[in-house]
Amino acid sequence: MSLDNKFITTFKTMFTHPEWVVNGYLDGLRMRYVNPISYLIIAVTLSSINVYLMRNGYLGEIDYTSMSGNQKTPFDMNEYMNSIYDYNSILIFSILPLLALVSKIVFYNYKQFNYAEHNLIYFYTYSQTSILTILFIPIILIFNVEYVYYSFLSIIIMFVYHFFALKRIFQLSLKKLFSKHFCLSRLGLPFI
Repeated sequence: MSLDNKFITTFKTMFTHPEWVVNGYLDGLRMRYVNPISYLIIAVTLSSINVYLMRNGYLGEIDYTSMSGNQKTPFDMNEYMNSIYDYNSILIFSILPLLALVSKIVFYNYKQFNYAEHNLIYFYTYSQTSILTILFIPIILIFNVEYVYYSFLSIIIMFVYHFFALKRIFQLSLKKLFSKHFCLSRLGLPFI
């Protein structure tokens, strides 16, 4: 199967049955789906292209003044966002192991996945949401939606998708899923 077919198969299956991709990869079905590192590299590459386009104004002028501080507490949001853009890839590659560690702690009573496998879960799920939110950019451009709303939409998509994926992967009931989310949010990581 070519990379194109594997990518499309992985992307589609991660929407409907993320547990098939994760468990399939862990069970040795490596030829059916894109491996998690390659999937993450594709997502980071697309994200880097997105950052490049945003920084150079190809996605319209992004005005952060509404998110900046006031005269009493000056805060330059443009400077902050430029720092985020500069280190986007490093941030992604450093946050995923942290998310996997928190996930391993919260799902301590689910022995089916070790820490490395929790990393695999987040490589796939983060990549999926990242690719999905990047696909919304043409819609943002066509309808001239402000970047703040795009960011808010991206966060909602990430939250809902991770909720869905963790429910499927760990075979959780809704009650159990909400209790796990409560544990995660108590740790200050509500976006997992």
